[in-house]
Amino acid sequence: MRLIGCILLIISTTATGCYLSVMIKRRIRLFNTLALLAGNVSAAIRYSGDDITKILLQEGLLLKLDFIKNAVSCVEKGEALEKGWQESVDGIPVFCGITKEDRALIKQFGSKLGTTDVYGQTDHCEYFKELFHSRASKLAQECVGKSRVYRCLGFFSGAAISLAVI
Repeated sequence: MRLIGCILLIISTTATGCYLSVMIKRRIRLFNTLALLAGNVSAAIRYSGDDITKILLQEGLLLKLDFIKNAVSCVEKGEALEKGWQESVDGIPVFCGITKEDRALIKQFGSKLGTTDVYGQTDHCEYFKELFHSRASKLAQECVGKSRVYRCLGFFSGAAISLAVI
């Protein structure tokens, strides 16, 4: 019975390590997508002249960012875009792996959309495009080492506890 418990313990700690590894990769994917969003929104503001909510909804659906749909629905209810953006960013699920600093950065991006002239908004989008891209690059560099550490640490911590139990 102890042997089965030890095997299950090793499996669960290894799975936890793998889950933490996947969380880092999700953050990288999210920031790459946000960099793409910022670039697309900048181009759409510059060339289409559409309302910011319409641009965000189109790009959010195209890039499969559900929190943007929530922000636009708040605007359609009569709230300000900034408030809807803040609430929708707070509603991003934990399993996406984002930290408080990540949330703050995403909130800053949405806080100035639709508040300045065309040039101010395009500069804002280009600035955040670079920020998102640099955050994704930094996370990609960390991912190489950290994901391996998380997986190994999960396995070896489970094995060590199992040896202590046996």
